[in-house]
Amino acid sequence: MNIVSPKDKNDGHALWVHQQTFFNLGIFEKDTSITYKVNIPENGIYLFLIEGEIEVDNQILKPRDAMEITDFEQFEIKINSKAKILLVEVPMK
Repeated sequence: MNIVSPKDKNDGHALWVHQQTFFNLGIFEKDTSITYKVNIPENGIYLFLIEGEIEVDNQILKPRDAMEITDFEQFEIKINSKAKILLVEVPMK
């Protein structure tokens, strides 16, 4: 679920910001995977795992682990156990 975005103020997002940043929060079930497509190609991603266990680019993350993801148009997140993820997309250039 997108919770902060620079998109149209009236499109249903919880918060609108005047920056090219996106905050996403999601709860995902075990043994699933999701693909995140970067909204703006020059942006980078800060991924913070609140609960559960996930795998990104062959890296296992556990609760309170975080990682930076750059230079990708999209990437896959494998959910190893029920997970709560905060993903922040921000300008890098």
